Amino acid sequence: MASDDLKTEFVDPALKTAACRAWAGERAPTSLCRCIEGLLRCEDSTAAGGVRRMRLWTSRTWLVWPAAIAAVLVLAIGVKSILKTSPPSAPPTIAAALPALPASLQTALVASHEHCCHMANHHHVAAPIDDDAAIAHVMQARLSQAVLVARPEEPGWTFRGAAICPVGGTPAGHLVFSKNDDAISVFSLPNNLAPELKDGGHYETILDGHPVAVFARSGGLFCLVGSGPAGTISVDQLAQMRDHMEAAVTTADATPANADRTIVTQLLYPTRR
Repeated sequence: MASDDLKTEFVDPALKTAACRAWAGERAPTSLCRCIEGLLRCEDSTAAGGVRRMRLWTSRTWLVWPAAIAAVLVLAIGVKSILKTSPPSAPPTIAAALPALPASLQTALVASHEHCCHMANHHHVAAPIDDDAAIAHVMQARLSQAVLVARPEEPGWTFRGAAICPVGGTPAGHLVFSKNDDAISVFSLPNNLAPELKDGGHYETILDGHPVAVFARSGGLFCLVGSGPAGTISVDQLAQMRDHMEAAVTTADATPANADRTIVTQLLYPTRR
C-alpha cells in the first residue's frame, strides 16, 4: 500500500478540515516529527520483506495515534466553544433596600403591644371609652401631634381602651382591641422616628410572628401591630385594617396648650399735657 493510500485510509476529510481550522498555525512537536521521518526513511531503505512489513506496521501505528489525539482535541475544543458561547446564568439578585421602619422601633412596638394587650383594663385617658372624638382630643393635647382613633371595620373586635404608653422611650397614643385570642394595637407616634417613610407612605413587615402595618400622614407615624395564634392575623389583613383606619386620622390643630386662659392686653398711650 502506498503512503498516499495510507493517509487517505486514516485521515477522514471532515476530521482533516476541523483539524486545519483548529490548528491552522500549529504543528506536531519536533521530536515526534523527526521520529516519524526516521521511520519512513528506514522503510524505504530496508530491503528485507519481513523487516519492511514490521516497519510499515510500526509507521501505521504512529500515524493512528496522532489522528486519534487530533480527534479528541477537536472534540474538546468544540465543547469548550459551546460553553463559551452559552450565556452564564445570572445569580439571583436580593433586594438590599433599607426598611422604612428602623429595627429598634419595630422591636419597641412589639414589646409595648405585648405588655399592654394582656391588661384587664387599658383605658387610662380622661375621656369616655365609647367617645372616639373625646379620646382623640385628649391624646392630641398630651402628644401635640396628629393622632389616630379608629376601630376595626370587621365585627367582633372589643375595644380594651386607650392610653399614653411609651414606645422605646417615646410617648405614644395607644389603642388596644381584642377578639378571642387575637389582639391589635394602634399606635400614634411622631413621624421623625422613621425618616425613611415619607408622608403618605405605607410599610408592612412581620417581626417575631407579629404582623406590622404602618403609614405616615400629617407628621404622624401610625402603626398597627397584631398577635394571636399562628396565622390568625396575616400581614394582608392588618394592612386592610390600616387602609380603612387611615381616613380617621385627626390632625392636630394649632390651638396652644394654654388657650383656656384669658389673656388681657393693655394698650397704653401717652397723654399730652
